Amino acid sequence: MKVILTFIYLLNSISLSAAITAEPIGFIENLSGIVVVSNSSTEKRNINIDDPVYIGDSLMTEANSWIDVVLMDESKVRVSSSTIYVFSEEQSLEQSSNLLTELIRGSLRVWIKSEEGDNVKFELKTKFASVGVRGTEFLASMQDEMEVYTISGDVLVAERSEDVSSVDWSKASSVKNQEMAKVGVRKRGVIKERFKNLPSRFKDLQSRPFNNRLNKNLKNRILQLRERRNKKLSTQVRVKNKNQNRRSILNKAQNPRKQNIRKNDVRTRPIKPKRNR
Repeated sequence: MKVILTFIYLLNSISLSAAITAEPIGFIENLSGIVVVSNSSTEKRNINIDDPVYIGDSLMTEANSWIDVVLMDESKVRVSSSTIYVFSEEQSLEQSSNLLTELIRGSLRVWIKSEEGDNVKFELKTKFASVGVRGTEFLASMQDEMEVYTISGDVLVAERSEDVSSVDWSKASSVKNQEMAKVGVRKRGVIKERFKNLPSRFKDLQSRPFNNRLNKNLKNRILQLRERRNKKLSTQVRVKNKNQNRRSILNKAQNPRKQNIRKNDVRTRPIKPKRNR
């Protein structure tokens, strides 16, 4: 019986997680030029404005092309020309989620909507380092080295290690407003400096800020999808709690509760041996 309940719990958790990750994580807000999307489960496809973006999608822009992606919380990512950018994974929790992405090559402009809490809600991974964001706007480039420039707020930059899969953000370097961090093969650690003039690869991204307004159709689609995702997450929590209660009842049935013995009960008080006088 205990094995069956455990199996049902795992099956429900897996099926609900799969259903959530099958939903879009964002939509194409704007684009220019030629942009191709590929996924491990599908062939390469061209993409248009208002099309959905899913976990596992790789966005590949050709020369003189760019694309804007709006995420579920209305944060935005601009993928510049000659760039390969991947939406790798979404870790869904009861109260928040953490979107993991990867910049293979090229450059990005990212604006992440700030929220309460200290958890990293957006992570950008490159060959040399990981960038953790709680809510800010920054530029990132990946060529022979990784460069991060903070437009506003601050981001966390942690040098990557091949033998460590997770990131210890407590040891990361904080890159504040108008600071740039560099990480590469020839540089050990995170090198920070303040730039008055941005490198040429960032100038195009810097000169075109994000549009703060969403078109009505796209905003409605995001709100509907967000409501559907929240319902699925609440269902997942209810199923998890229900299965935990079942397991707790089963454990109590198999292991009878021990009697509570009162210290002042005379019947249970140990008898002290009499001393010989």
